[in-house]
Amino acid sequence: MKLSAALFLVLTLALSACSSDDVAPATAFVITSLDQRIGGPASDTDVGDIAMENSEVRIGILGDRCEGEGEWKRNCSSPGPGMFSGSMVDLDLNRRDGRYDKGQGVEAFAELFASVNLDITETRTVDILADGADGGPAIVRSQGPAGNYISYIELLSSFLDLPRSWQITDYILEPGDRFLTLRTHAIVAAEDVNGALIQPDRDPCGGWTQGDDGLPCDGQLLVPSPGTLQLVDGINSQGIQLGDFFFAGGDVDIFVPTIGFDEGLHVNQFFLDGNNSISDPFTFPFVAATGNGVSYAMGNGAMLSAPLFTSSLTAVFGGGVTPEVDANGDPIPLPVDFQLSYERYIAVGQGDVGSALDALFDAYVKNGVAVDLGTLTGRVLEETTMDPLSGVDVIVYRNTGAARDEHGLPPDEDIYSQFRTDIGQDSVADGSFGGRLPAGDYLLVAKTPE
Repeated sequence: MKLSAALFLVLTLALSACSSDDVAPATAFVITSLDQRIGGPASDTDVGDIAMENSEVRIGILGDRCEGEGEWKRNCSSPGPGMFSGSMVDLDLNRRDGRYDKGQGVEAFAELFASVNLDITETRTVDILADGADGGPAIVRSQGPAGNYISYIELLSSFLDLPRSWQITDYILEPGDRFLTLRTHAIVAAEDVNGALIQPDRDPCGGWTQGDDGLPCDGQLLVPSPGTLQLVDGINSQGIQLGDFFFAGGDVDIFVPTIGFDEGLHVNQFFLDGNNSISDPFTFPFVAATGNGVSYAMGNGAMLSAPLFTSSLTAVFGGGVTPEVDANGDPIPLPVDFQLSYERYIAVGQGDVGSALDALFDAYVKNGVAVDLGTLTGRVLEETTMDPLSGVDVIVYRNTGAARDEHGLPPDEDIYSQFRTDIGQDSVADGSFGGRLPAGDYLLVAKTPE
């Protein structure tokens, strides 16, 4: 089956012709009552945390859960697998259905927080930078010095004299988007006499305020890595590597291209073969997770490299910088106030990979990522009765011409995506599925319902 980019272009033109200027605004606000929470099996927000929403999605960010005041703020805790506040803990569709109001959503994501050189942000403040009241984006900003999450990295940082950074993450939601944009800014910071990092005395993004054109740090975005990111080499050379800890949680099933849903088997075999994912990370164009009525897909428009990849702990990195070297071949330390920004997107779907990936493609197209897309639609019918089948998984393989196994299936390395028939708000039980994929040849395999 061949997908044509021309089909996507026709669909896009038709949708554009029917679009309306009356798009509901994006908003950000502090939660003041429990019925403002998103809710769901993995929901962690509470009164005092921050909610973001538009017509398509609802998001929960841990607020300023810190003890103390000013520079003495400490113990900014997280109720999830993270250690500090300011992380994204809730993400769901805005279902606009009374059954899901007042904290009764189906949010299933555990926690997502930024990482620089496998350190995380020891949050000091979480603020609403823009509430969206002007019709522009809603932006929540979390910031603080680098904090340790993995004890080995603390030892490595001290041994290699790695640059210590002040970290700022902006969560950006624009009207009508079914995805959240994340921008993390790393600034090499000076230390005080006690060795503590000093917060930069100026806004690294030029003092962006609500109503300004563009977004914070527009001119400082690095280009994501087009292939495997050599994380260890980058860290060993005293560089800066940026990414995220992606905790999908126990209420969803992780999926990545070339592996599919069975990450445990592949990861175990990878290590049994003598490989080391820290020095030779898993690499894929996106990471996804599917749950009951909701799904997620995260990418940066290029490639993600995962030095840690399990169902319980996944770290994905997408870009960085390596210092120049001196005449002796030694790295020249990055100067204080050196800074760079990394952008990526996390999208929400209706329970399968395909619907979340469709929203992730929206992010790529909107942000100028070169991606050639086609549209695929189909139906799954019972072979003898020709009755439509709902809830059937359709696994999408790239048709590379690779040899097939005794069941006629291509190798797992050809797996790219997954659809489910009659998903989400599809109220007609006709066995239908569909969405966008990169233009190319694919083999589709329907999995018999168990």
